[in-house]
Amino acid sequence: MRKFFPYLPKRDLARWLDKHLPLLRFLYNTFIAFPVSRNLSYFYTFGGILTIMLLS
Repeated sequence: MRKFFPYLPKRDLARWLDKHLPLLRFLYNTFIAFPVSRNLSYFYTFGGILTIMLLS
């Protein structure tokens, strides 16, 4: 797995917003720095979605 660096805002407004409402940090940690293994492919994910759809 690749190592991602923690989210560090560079501008004052982004730092203030991250301090009071850490939405940008949450989005970064969720979509960019989320640790997944390399063998997880789109077919595996699509199969999981199809399984959920079939069970519901």
